[in-house]
Amino acid sequence: MVLFVLLGGYSILIGVIPKVTANTL
Repeated sequence: MVLFVLLGGYSILIGVIPKVTANTL
């Protein structure tokens, strides 16, 4: 269960980071 939560968190970060960098740039 913990692994699924970590994978979900990483997937969210991978989806959010590009948006944040695009907004800052």
